[in-house]
Amino acid sequence: MKETKKLTLSSVICALNVALLALGAAFETLDLTICALTSLTIVFLCIEVRGAYPVGAWLVTSVLTFIFFPGKAIWAEYFLVFGSYPIAKDKIERLPRVFRVLLKLCFFFVSVTAILWLFGGLFGMPVFGSEENVSEFFFGLFPNLSYGVKLGMIYGVCLVCGVAYDLFINVSLRLYFWKYRPKFARFLK
Repeated sequence: MKETKKLTLSSVICALNVALLALGAAFETLDLTICALTSLTIVFLCIEVRGAYPVGAWLVTSVLTFIFFPGKAIWAEYFLVFGSYPIAKDKIERLPRVFRVLLKLCFFFVSVTAILWLFGGLFGMPVFGSEENVSEFFFGLFPNLSYGVKLGMIYGVCLVCGVAYDLFINVSLRLYFWKYRPKFARFLK
């Protein structure tokens, strides 16, 4: 594929991702779903274009989303997890199976920590802080549990969701290779 075609495809994907993330910012109940769908475009770039283009598309989309929606959490979710994970997954999948699982879990652990720190520090959301703040975060559902247990529950749920997200990407990749890649092959030469 020629460099101009790679650049054009990456630019179109950036525009599409920013438009979809705008939809997720407008309807905050859809933000994680929209982020997961936009990450498939980064997976597509990792497969078909390679090189620095997936990283560039991820960074440009993240910066534009931050500029257009600075008060929304969607840019941080995309930047820290959904946009960066397909790029990391592309590199991790080349390692032996034992290291793959450990590195993926470490990635999600670090991402969850970064998001909780960012939301707690930058947006002032009650995540890291006193036990009362964590109780507010869980809306009082678990008033008798300790701070550490509640924080462990947050990490546990996020790690389970990370594993489900990894499976979502794997299933989407199989579908793409089986059904859609032969149809796109003539356009991607």
